[in-house]
Formats: sequence, C-alpha cells, structure tokens
Amino acid sequence: MQQIKSDSLIDLLLSFSKKNRVYILKGVLTQLSESERVSIYKKIVHSFSNSERRKHFQIISSSLISRTRWRHVDKWMESVFMNHYEYTPYKVAMMAMNYYRINRKMKPLMIAHARKVKKRVYYRLKVKAVK
Repeated sequence: MQQIKSDSLIDLLLSFSKKNRVYILKGVLTQLSESERVSIYKKIVHSFSNSERRKHFQIISSSLISRTRWRHVDKWMESVFMNHYEYTPYKVAMMAMNYYRINRKMKPLMIAHARKVKKRVYYRLKVKAVK
C-alpha cells in the first residue's frame, strides 16, 4: 500500500463538502480489516482530551440506541420521577438499565439522561405549582 502524507490527505478531504467527506471516510473504513479499524479508532480517541472523549462517547452511544427504544426509556423515567420524585437520577438510571437490559457500559449516558429527565420533570412540577 502506498504511504500518503497525513497533511496532504487532510487537505484532500477538506476540499470536499462535509457530506462527501463522511461518505469517503465511511467507504475507506469499511474496506479496512477490523484490527486496522480498531487501531484508527484508538488513535482518534487518544487524540481528544478527557472532556472531549466523554462528549463524543455520549454522542456515539446515544446514536447506537434506537430512537423508539430511547423514547420508551425516556417516557418510563418520566413516569418514575413523577411518582417518586425523591429517587436520585443514579437510582432511576440503574433501574432503567435493569428493566430495559441495557449494557453496563452505557451507565454514564443513562445517568446523564436521567438528570435531564429529572430536571424536565422538576420544571413541569414547578409550572403546575405556579398555576
């Protein structure tokens, strides 16, 4: 395989539109072996700071959960918080992971999502109390 300087490859990719860049990268990655893909993913991940890694992990993991399943989890968490507001987001996230059989690696995402749901329920209850 011919070696290409990384700068010239980046310049080439940047000359395309964002949509075309995604298609090009997708096509290249699908032609690589699994070990080569894993190596590339590791290099990409290690190039980010810890906060950027967390942010990208949440983006990737939320896209892996199907939208319909995510809505079910969201609705279920809301009902739990409406009935038992004193529950912590951690507890509700763990309950949701057990109920929906979600992989334990998704725990940080589920806790963050439970926090958002509890905040949404808090504001809804606050508005009801004002009226």
